[in-house]
Amino acid sequence: ITNENHAPHIESLPAVGGTPGYMAPEMARGETGLIGYSSDVYLLGAVLFEIVTGCAPHPGEAVSDIIQAARNNEIVVGPQNEPLLAIARTAMASRPGDRYASVKLLQGAIREYQSHQESIELTQRAKADLAVASRSDRYDDFSKAMFAYQEAAALWEGNAAAREGDADTRLMYARCAAEKGDLELAESLLIVDDPDHANCLETVMEMRAVREEQRHRQAFLSVALRGMIAFVILALTIGVVLIRGEKERAVNAELSARDAEQTARGAKDKIEKALLDTRAAQADAESARLAAEEAQRAEAAQRLEAESDKELALAAKFAAEQAQVREKEERVRSEQLLERAERERARTEAALKDADAARISAERAREQAEGARIAAELAQEQERSSRERAERERTRAEQALSEAEVARTRAIAARNQMELAIRDRDSAELAAASAREDLEVAHIEARQAKVRAAAQHYKNEIADYANTLALARAHIGEQALRDAERLLESCPVEHRNWEWGRLFALTQPRMTAFEGHTDTITALAISPDAETLLVGDQSGKVVAWSIPSGLPLRSVQQHHGAVLDVRFAAADLAVSVDQTGHWRQWGVQSGGVVRQGTLAGRLKGVRLTRDGQNALVFLSDNRLTAVSLRTELHLMKLEKQGVLGPAALLPHRLRMVVGAPDGRLTWFEPGGELTDVSLAIPGGRTQTGLNSVEFAWATTPAAREIRSQTEHRDAVTAIIVSPSGALLGSGDALGKVQIWSANGRPMYSFSGGESAITSLAFTSQGRRLVGGDKEGMVRVWDYEQSRDIIQIRTQESPIRLLAASSDGSKVIVADGKTPKLWRVFEGRNQLSVAAHKGRVLSVQFAQQGRTLMTTGQDGTVAMWDTRSGKGIRRFRGHSKAAYGAFLDRNNTRLITAGLDRQIHIWDVGNGELMKSLGHPLRTLTTYVVGSDGRSLEKSDTRRGLTLRHLTLKGDSSPSRTLHSPDGRISASIDGDVVTIWDMIEELRVAVCTGHQGEIAVAQFSPDGRRLLTGGKDRTVKIWDPHSGVELLSLTGNRSAVSAVAFSEDGTQIASALEDGTAVIWQAREWGEE
Repeated sequence: ITNENHAPHIESLPAVGGTPGYMAPEMARGETGLIGYSSDVYLLGAVLFEIVTGCAPHPGEAVSDIIQAARNNEIVVGPQNEPLLAIARTAMASRPGDRYASVKLLQGAIREYQSHQESIELTQRAKADLAVASRSDRYDDFSKAMFAYQEAAALWEGNAAAREGDADTRLMYARCAAEKGDLELAESLLIVDDPDHANCLETVMEMRAVREEQRHRQAFLSVALRGMIAFVILALTIGVVLIRGEKERAVNAELSARDAEQTARGAKDKIEKALLDTRAAQADAESARLAAEEAQRAEAAQRLEAESDKELALAAKFAAEQAQVREKEERVRSEQLLERAERERARTEAALKDADAARISAERAREQAEGARIAAELAQEQERSSRERAERERTRAEQALSEAEVARTRAIAARNQMELAIRDRDSAELAAASAREDLEVAHIEARQAKVRAAAQHYKNEIADYANTLALARAHIGEQALRDAERLLESCPVEHRNWEWGRLFALTQPRMTAFEGHTDTITALAISPDAETLLVGDQSGKVVAWSIPSGLPLRSVQQHHGAVLDVRFAAADLAVSVDQTGHWRQWGVQSGGVVRQGTLAGRLKGVRLTRDGQNALVFLSDNRLTAVSLRTELHLMKLEKQGVLGPAALLPHRLRMVVGAPDGRLTWFEPGGELTDVSLAIPGGRTQTGLNSVEFAWATTPAAREIRSQTEHRDAVTAIIVSPSGALLGSGDALGKVQIWSANGRPMYSFSGGESAITSLAFTSQGRRLVGGDKEGMVRVWDYEQSRDIIQIRTQESPIRLLAASSDGSKVIVADGKTPKLWRVFEGRNQLSVAAHKGRVLSVQFAQQGRTLMTTGQDGTVAMWDTRSGKGIRRFRGHSKAAYGAFLDRNNTRLITAGLDRQIHIWDVGNGELMKSLGHPLRTLTTYVVGSDGRSLEKSDTRRGLTLRHLTLKGDSSPSRTLHSPDGRISASIDGDVVTIWDMIEELRVAVCTGHQGEIAVAQFSPDGRRLLTGGKDRTVKIWDPHSGVELLSLTGNRSAVSAVAFSEDGTQIASALEDGTAVIWQAREWGEE
């Protein structure tokens, strides 16, 4: 490396050279003025990068791709947190000023890294411990990893990887503790000032707050429940006490009523005895006539007394009736007392009846005892005694009424107590309602937690789905299409969308048919550059086709019989042979014959070697002859009894391999002696092989068997030799494929299915073998990795003719009259069209996705066929940028709008301008195409096409906020971030981050399940708007993205670029089928 202090005499030369994989950007761009010592530092950094990663920094298969990567300083992604890799990346900075100023500084950085090797090794060991801890979720594993990171940081304070690892370990340790409910440990592990820890710390604090709130709520509910239980017990106790008191009072009242009844019965007995005495006095009065006058006076006195007694009885009766009225007014719990009062009233009436009977007796005594004064006085005394008894009964009735009043008062008190009990019951019900509300709140919180868990589960499923897509895309990049297809088929159907259809389309080869042959095709060959296809048919015609355009070239060869085989001898030189044995070499582009000749004998078949210099001739009498077409000499011959199987010629070793029906492969070589082994070689060098040295014998030697192998268990059906001649491939009737070395040693073996192998083809770049079977299935194998790359169902009949390009990306099969080209490893499935001169302002699909409309800064509007990428029509009429284009419902009228404040109506069929309408305002309101088809009228009618609301602004940049088709979610763009909002719940759903530059445009898919964004970082990204997960990134755009669009069915995406290019990205349907 040049040192500026020791080599001042060295001059810079304008030419730039070097290995593209290590070039600095200024070297790849040819900026000689920037090439200097910083370029040397870059080259040393590139070497260090390869030492660390094992590969050169600039990726690419072709040299042009590697140089382009070097110009843009695109560096292969290497391991993260690798100190040596960080040193290399600093040395390989895009700007020379950002690199190490000298080689000494670079050496110093490497020496500093070596001095901290112990810290770095400890960091690596801690990383492994952290991986173990993330799988086991054990505290001791996390502690071990965290301690190792801390020790590494203590050994070397500048170890950024150790500090970051310690922070990551703390975060993962805290999350594990939080999931296990150990919130105090999780909080102690998190770093307050670390923004990466902020979300987790917030979550832990929220969990602690929720736990405390749950504890307080549980304590409150416990106290409330205890109080409620105590209140219920107290209410029950009071009720039992009151019921017992009422029962005791009722029992006492019943006993009192029984005593009154017994007293009334005693009074009745006494009255009956008084009646008997009165009858005796009447008998005595008959004999006492002398005392008649006195008896009359006594009678008058008794009458007065009896009337007085009657008044007293009436008063007692009235008092009893009043007591009955008052008893009837008692309503609550006084039935027994009222019954007792009723019995007392009955006894009183009985006493009154007894008094009436006594009066009647007294009257009789007056009639019978006119002279019995003494008996009358005795009767008077008895009446007085009865009156006293009646007075006592009245007193007892009043006492009964007083007791009834007391019972009513007690009933009122019991009612008041019942009302208190009802109020207490209402309070208990309110407390129960509050408890139910708390329970409902708990249920709502549980439902919200369930919703959050479901959202997290969905996000995890989408993340797994995105990881599967990324792995499938990696397999597609490695051309492991079969593995990618299996991964895509394992994706859940409910998550599939455009990105799945896009990747699945990349795993499925596209077919192009070359139509035009009228006879059965008998031979195929593809040029080394995969640009030309040779097709021979039964009529003897050989046609050259252009593979990119799918059109035949002018050169056509006409043989005298059916074409048996055709090969490319060079890029523009072909060899073909027909059934009559006539062969010729001819120019593919010119069609002129260079050399020709004839193979002798009755031909059954001919097989040319890959270079077209030699032929293996199958004769009708079961003979096999190897012929050199350059010398027209027979190299060896084989005569065999029975059926002759497939055969191949190893030209570089002059050996012949023949297959047999019993599965045996036999190697043959000439049995004679060489008579001439010399041929002039350009440049004065000699090279072994029939391409440069010809073997000749005086007579054709017979083939001599040198080896026989029996790896196949059934008939050998196909044999093919690799382009280098070092390998041999064979297939049998059971679908087995075997790879052999040229000398007959078995190397690789794999199964092609259960159907017989009918044809085989090696790719010229090696490693891959293409085979076709009896059921029309084509398989591509990477035999070095023993991997089945892809399977293609090309037809339903056996594949007899098969050819493959040098890299295996194109496979051609023929069945009948039409050869079919299958593009296997293109990995594109997109069309790029040069749409406008200048920036493309908008893209829009029309006619059910068959047409793409673009508008540009050049004032033109173009329509494109989305399948072929060909332009349909271009409309020129705006003097300034055209930013809007819309088709009417019949797809016959095109309405365009531009910044020149003009609206043009075009005839789509002939492209003619039908009407121009100027508008002086800044805003175009609603217009419709008139019924005459030539005018633009402002109207509310539904005829024709209603134009959208157009705003004529100088800036045509899109809105920074957009909504999904159902209006539920919206997306807002802020720089390189898109935020997704739920418009119904008014919550932020997700944040989409991943663009490396400002996002220019965004659009929802027609079903609202995907969000499409394009940015200044030249990428188009597909997002799941419900989780914010990036599902697919479409790269390869040559400039910043200015517009994006979905087709109506959602299977196509269009992106417009600022360099005037529009790209159509296609995908397959993603349904269950």
